[in-house]
Amino acid sequence: NDGAADFWELFAYGTDPNTGDTDGDRMLDGAEVVAGTDPNDTASLLRIVTVSETDADVILGLMSATNRIYWLKLSTNLDAVSAWSNGEERTGSGGPMTFTNSGDGPRRFYRIGVRVQE
Repeated sequence: NDGAADFWELFAYGTDPNTGDTDGDRMLDGAEVVAGTDPNDTASLLRIVTVSETDADVILGLMSATNRIYWLKLSTNLDAVSAWSNGEERTGSGGPMTFTNSGDGPRRFYRIGVRVQE
């Protein structure tokens, strides 16, 4: 129930089909496969790794994988599911990538997501 087929876990990924999160990094094995991260490495997971600010912008950095589409959403209210805006989508390069958002306005919360490029 981790999003990866048991056959692939046993023969392709080398993960444990009886454990949802083989490496214990709080990201399910199937989600790591989609994200292009290594489900056997606790240091390899989808996350924002840098946050910096300029006078007008917030810059969020993450590591990307090829053949993946990444998106950034933001909200000023964590209480309402519908409060998350549809943000920009970008294609992964296999290296570092950044999203830049205007720093003007109220406090913001960010979330990133990924899907396999079709």
